[in-house]
Amino acid sequence: MPMIDIPTTVNVLVTYFALGETEAAVEVARNMVNKISLTVEGFLKLKDDLQQMPEVAEKIRAFQKDPQDNDLQMQLSEMLTQKLEQHPAFQQNTVQVQGDIKADNGSVAVGISTGDIKIDNTSK
Repeated sequence: MPMIDIPTTVNVLVTYFALGETEAAVEVARNMVNKISLTVEGFLKLKDDLQQMPEVAEKIRAFQKDPQDNDLQMQLSEMLTQKLEQHPAFQQNTVQVQGDIKADNGSVAVGISTGDIKIDNTSK
């Protein structure tokens, strides 16, 4: 099962809000979250956390009034992405390292990298 990621989670949230938080929305979310490492309960908790933020709640209400508005959908997606990048559920997936990483007789896996990666397989 793939790791939870922000773009997929935002997609699930926007779809959920577009469907008006109905039972049908929960069912659609259930089907979507089964494809990522997020339980339905975890999704609903994440949704509740986001809705506690006044600016997010306001943007959701505006979107739910007109879910066909592409500009509102994009604004909501951008706001949810920003908030999820700061959310503790996603912080545990991110590690920032400054300096050298060395692996003796092993390897290092990098999921996301910015900057140059230099591989030197010479033994010292």
